[in-house]
Amino acid sequence: LKQDSDDEEYWYNELKPGKHYIPVKRDISDLEQVIEKTLAMSEDEQRSISYKASQLVLARLNTQSCRCYWTRMLWYMHGGKGSFHGTTLG
Repeated sequence: LKQDSDDEEYWYNELKPGKHYIPVKRDISDLEQVIEKTLAMSEDEQRSISYKASQLVLARLNTQSCRCYWTRMLWYMHGGKGSFHGTTLG
C-alpha cells in the first residue's frame, strides 16, 4: 500500500499503481476498502505487485544508482552543463 502524498522521491515517477503498489487516499478514508480489495486479490496478484515493487527498489535504490543520482543533482545544482563522465547533461 502507498498513501497519496505531495512528498516525492526521485524514483516515484516510475511507480505505477496496481503494478508496484496499491494506492490509498491521503486522508486514508478508503483504507478499509483498499485492504478488503487487496485481500480479495489472488495470492499470485499480491505476490506480483510485491515482486515488481521489490525489483524497482533494488534497481533504483542501490548504492550505485543513488550515488549517480546525487552526483548528477549536485553537479546540476552547482550550474554544471555539458558533459559529465561522458554523459551529456544540462
